[in-house]
This record gives sequence, structure tokens and C-alpha cells, in this order.
Amino acid sequence: ELGRTLVRERLSKFVTQFGLRGVDEGAARLMGEAMEERLRSLLIAVRPVAVHRVNGNKEIFGKDSVVPTTDPRKTWKQQQADAAARAAERKGGSGDGGEEVGGKGDGGGGGGGG
Repeated sequence: ELGRTLVRERLSKFVTQFGLRGVDEGAARLMGEAMEERLRSLLIAVRPVAVHRVNGNKEIFGKDSVVPTTDPRKTWKQQQADAAARAAERKGGSGDGGEEVGGKGDGGGGGGGG
């Protein structure tokens, strides 16, 4: 009921700009139903786009072909260590986990701002 009251308030404010005194309850209800139907049709139209965006690569290349390889919460060094561990697992080796990929430095550069 709060939504209907809000719709009626907004419609009343709108029609007073054009010199009308108020909005009939039936007109406010009809306008609310029309807005609800329009929002529903928009959401129905947007849903396939959202699903395609999330599942697109998995459908094209197969469900096991797309695997997240990075975690934005980890540092570059942690991501490289994880990549080395995954590579060692694929090769069938145990991997000692102590060696970092990329040699010295973290590739982050040394510059400050500027």
C-alpha cells in the first residue's frame, strides 16, 4: 500500500502543475499497474542478457574450459605462486611451493606517483 500512496502523491503533484485538482483513485491504481507491467517487461528482456554475460564463455568453449585463474584480492606474488602450483599439479609433479614464477622483483615497478 505504501507504493500506491507514493504513486498517488507523485501523480497529484504532477497534475497540479497543469492546473488540475487531483487524481482519481482508479487512475492512480491504473498508472501503478502500468508501471509495474513496464518494469516486469524490462526485467524479462534484461534477464537473458545477464545470463549470457555470465555463462557465455562456458557455453561456447565448454564448462571446464573457463577457469578463473586470478583472485583480485591477492597480491601479484601470491597469484604467481598459485599459478605455479596449478602448473605443477597439471604436470603431475608435487611442486615445493617455495619457488616464485617471475624471478626477482614483483613486476610492480619502483615508481611512486607523480
